[in-house]
Amino acid sequence: MGSIIAARLLARGYAVVSLDLVPPRNPDVAFVRGNLAKSIPNDPRLGNPLAIINLAGVPIFGKWTPARKNAIYDSRVLGTQNLVASFKDPVQRPKRLVSASAVGFYGDRDDELLTSESPSGDGFLAAVSRDWETAAHRAKEYDVETTVIRNGHILGKGGLLGVLLPFYKKGLGGPLGSGQQFMPWIHINDCAELYVRAALGELDSETIVAVAPELVRNTFFSKLISETLHRPHIFFIPVWGLRLLYGEMAQEMVTSQRVQPALGGYRLQFPNLKQALADLLKD
Repeated sequence: MGSIIAARLLARGYAVVSLDLVPPRNPDVAFVRGNLAKSIPNDPRLGNPLAIINLAGVPIFGKWTPARKNAIYDSRVLGTQNLVASFKDPVQRPKRLVSASAVGFYGDRDDELLTSESPSGDGFLAAVSRDWETAAHRAKEYDVETTVIRNGHILGKGGLLGVLLPFYKKGLGGPLGSGQQFMPWIHINDCAELYVRAALGELDSETIVAVAPELVRNTFFSKLISETLHRPHIFFIPVWGLRLLYGEMAQEMVTSQRVQPALGGYRLQFPNLKQALADLLKD
């Protein structure tokens, strides 16, 4: 998603610098190598920023080992703490900080209707998201305008769709677990645009819940993927099967968050799941 955000900012005439371990593909994006969980590089290209968009975090998807869980936590929470601590230096201090979070903040809440004001829930990802947001909000101590964006399942080439599509294309797709859990989702283009607009001060809320208004259960989500790909929808993937592949993460894959969007005045390009999947799976 970072590449989409960068392209949109460049198109608006802004200079973009990527602080990462891997160079960006876009040659118009300046690159500074660094790992937020360790330290912030002292590089003049990072000085005097208008806004910082903090997307740092190792991928969630994969088998969770103790080491992987530590990396998930540290790359988000410790990385954000280090980033905000660097704002003590006025040269490193942005006008705005936009920091990612996730609807995992809510934990497993069954059919409870959730909003941006709902409290955090239980579980590993809820703890990560809660501490991640707390670290980001400390930027206000330096008079930095702070926006936290709780992403739903971002539908794009990677992420959840990247994990599921190989099964569907082989005719083996189906609901995860019972399939009754609510799955908050958002098209990657809409999610990227929210980050751009937050960075430019164009949203009217400091807590954005980046999900579409169409609240769908996993069974509906799964069936719609199968229909879009013209593949059968006769299997289901039991939780025990997910545990074999993903360990403890399997339980997080079947959590339910029936959460309403809070988009700060932004109007989604893809508010409908059928429309979103048709766009993403058209190739």
